[in-house]
Amino acid sequence: MKSKKVLLALALPVALTACTADDLLTEQSGNPTMPGRKAVGNITFVAPENVDTRLEWNSQLGKLEWTDTDKLGAALMDERNNTNSPVNPELNYDIVNNLYSNYRYDYVDGAFVNNNATFVEGNYFVYAQFKDVQKRTGLAYEIPAVQQSGEDGRGSWYANQMWLDHIFVKEGDSQVEVNPLPVFPLVTLKANYEGANGGVVIRKIVVTDGTTQFGNAGTVQPSAKSVTYDALEGLTATGVATSFNTNDYKITTTSKTLADVFNVYKKAVKDFNDGVYTITKTDAKGENVAAGVNDIANPNIAAYFVAGATKSSNLTLEFTNESANVAGVMIVPQQDAAHTAGNMTFEIYTNKGLVTIAGTAGAMSNQFSFTAKKDYTTNSTAGMVGDNLLRALAYNAISYDTGVNSSFLAATLSAGQQKSIQFNFKDDAILVPNALTVTDTEELKYYLTNWYTGKAGQIVGGDNETVTIKAQPTANGKVEIDNEVLNFMAASGNPTLKFEGTITIPAGTNANALDLITKGMSDLNVINESVLTWEDKDQEFTSITNKGTLTIGQATGTTETFVGDITNLGTLTLQATVGTVTNGSATTPVNNTAVVTLKKGTITTLTNNAVVNVEGTVTVTTLTNNYTVEVKSGTLNTAGSSSINTGNITVAKDATWVVDGTSFTNSGSTDSASAGLITNNGKITVNGAFTNAKTTAATASKQVDAKVINNGQIACGANGTFTNNSTMEANDGSITLISVNAADAEIIITENITAVNAPANNGKITFVITDQNSLSKVPAVANSLKIQASSIDFGGKNLSKINYVEFDNVSSISNTKAGGNQNDQSFENVIFNGGTCSVNCAFTASEKLEITKSTTVIINDVLTFAGSIASNFVNKGSILIVNTLKFTSLGSTSGVNLGEYLFTGGSSSNIEWKQ
Repeated sequence: MKSKKVLLALALPVALTACTADDLLTEQSGNPTMPGRKAVGNITFVAPENVDTRLEWNSQLGKLEWTDTDKLGAALMDERNNTNSPVNPELNYDIVNNLYSNYRYDYVDGAFVNNNATFVEGNYFVYAQFKDVQKRTGLAYEIPAVQQSGEDGRGSWYANQMWLDHIFVKEGDSQVEVNPLPVFPLVTLKANYEGANGGVVIRKIVVTDGTTQFGNAGTVQPSAKSVTYDALEGLTATGVATSFNTNDYKITTTSKTLADVFNVYKKAVKDFNDGVYTITKTDAKGENVAAGVNDIANPNIAAYFVAGATKSSNLTLEFTNESANVAGVMIVPQQDAAHTAGNMTFEIYTNKGLVTIAGTAGAMSNQFSFTAKKDYTTNSTAGMVGDNLLRALAYNAISYDTGVNSSFLAATLSAGQQKSIQFNFKDDAILVPNALTVTDTEELKYYLTNWYTGKAGQIVGGDNETVTIKAQPTANGKVEIDNEVLNFMAASGNPTLKFEGTITIPAGTNANALDLITKGMSDLNVINESVLTWEDKDQEFTSITNKGTLTIGQATGTTETFVGDITNLGTLTLQATVGTVTNGSATTPVNNTAVVTLKKGTITTLTNNAVVNVEGTVTVTTLTNNYTVEVKSGTLNTAGSSSINTGNITVAKDATWVVDGTSFTNSGSTDSASAGLITNNGKITVNGAFTNAKTTAATASKQVDAKVINNGQIACGANGTFTNNSTMEANDGSITLISVNAADAEIIITENITAVNAPANNGKITFVITDQNSLSKVPAVANSLKIQASSIDFGGKNLSKINYVEFDNVSSISNTKAGGNQNDQSFENVIFNGGTCSVNCAFTASEKLEITKSTTVIINDVLTFAGSIASNFVNKGSILIVNTLKFTSLGSTSGVNLGEYLFTGGSSSNIEWKQ
């Protein structure tokens, strides 16, 4: 055997415990077949001394080396079965797609180490680079759609290649050989400019297949699949040892696990190194020459790579060193299905224009055949004009080798298989397209300057005058349309630009920018960071996110309709008719400081999470208010069928709110939203349906009813209905004319109200008593009192219309008649709420009596409960019976819960029950 070098040093495990914080847990609850596994200790991972592994090229040693930035992962991916073989323990486990550990190893001083790993017997897949977040199903992989060549052309290999090996760790192992193989195929893309213009350089190559696409991200799922593999494919093997059998190095369409495939490959390598056989191959001259271990075919593993639901249509290789002759490695994903020639397109981006080589004829390319080599051609272009001529000349000026066929049209590429494509082109191949995709501002300006300046009428495709820019910014990136871009658009001789995708207008851009930007055929989303005025309604957008200051429409003249959904995170003024507006944000990052000012026009749907000011005549068809709306002047009309308020709405003194919609709800709180509050200082007219609602929250701490505070006028039109199911306040000088005051609802009124009327009144109209004098000022409309005076004497007062009384921290109740004696006092519903209250007169609750928590009632006279329903007597506080507590309709066995009560010098006879 060849000498070995240490790769991985593992700690001696003391027990089957959880892995480090970076790892998945290896535990019985995670793996139902964990019992019966043996702990394995003091093992070392090794690899063949002269194997090329990864990653950085060491020019002095002439080989690839691991670096201190590399990290390996070791994932346990099997489950215990019913076999119990002590001789061949690998038979005791079935490889599955689930992960049960994920150990990380760092490359330190020439070895990979993890001092916290605790290994058990089983099948492990060792991979690079380590991912600290793994799902339980499948070993995750991801290849970026945009790759960089790096200084030496190997940048994508270093950054994006995945390395994988299978090992079985068993009791008694002291060394386990680990030799991770590159699993993703790599294609070296080469492009040479061979024209007469010395200034041409190549920036990137884009490979496109919009049909089959590229499975850039997914999972390795190593359980059994139907595969074929021949480690000696293309080689002639001659046996040396009697044990040699070519079938040992093949898998022929049978169900095998990924471990089985690795084992066949490893056996082929080991037997070759041990001299079991020799191999030869046919060289480029057709001669039979000796082959080496590196000629053994890497495993065919595509079937085990399962792409995720989201695929990419493009793979891009960007060249770090732009020049007329470029070469770099592109990593491509494993996938079972071959690409179809007709779906493939190769685009070579230069500083002068685009070279397009497509399997199907289109605007930028005639049809190319990728199944064979193509040389430069001299096909006739006689009689051709316009785009047809340009495409024909471009076709003649392009050549390539057979690499496209072997790289992308072959059925399957094996692990780490290397292919290459050589493209060559001359000046006629470089065309200026009518569509361009850019990912950042620098790229946009580069192409505008180098491709499109002065090229009006010379564009290939469409009307030869217009270019559509598709902006696809990278994560956290931007494609900015600033004054420099606007100046390009205005300059004579430049093509007309249309935009799609997502663009940003940065701070400092001219105020009329939105009037100059034209949408293409697809969606255009605009992010504004400047101070803009959008006045041209003919410019339409899919959406606008305003982070700066934006005014839409004109202050005077006709109110026009503008197209584009709007999200405002800054300052927005609307003087127009628009569709959907979302102001602020209720989710992270929360924004409740954004301001929308409505001057005129109509909004179809307004969702407000911040501040909305109404300063004119405005219609909002559907309003969802979660924060603050202020009708400062003019008229707000809500006309829709499902508007709701969970925030604050204020109507100023000289302003009007007209509710025309069939359903406006001032909502009580829910478990996820607060209660609505409406404060009216002006005028609210209800021509549709308005409901003031109670809470629907299940959580007691979140239960808050909606409220309407009226300091002005609330009234209903001929067909309008205002239903109060919650709480209202009608203050001095106010007019409150509603339809329904429902049971359990309440209107709290003051002494100097102008009018209160609810024809269907089943609830409370409550007058607040703050002192003894207030008792003489109870409005005739009141049927309820809330007494907040420190003491109260009902003597001589006619309160026959009062059905409800709440004593709120009242210390003394009396009903004094002439001569100083006490009259009886009776109400239907009575609540004692807070403090200690002495009842000094004969007092009757005829239907319901409630004593709230932390409230004490002292009965110095006779307190009578005349109700016939036991549950209507509620004592959550305490009762001190000095005289008598009397029940006239309920007996001692009726189920009354007396709660906490005491006697002072008396006995149970102080409580009288119906006989």
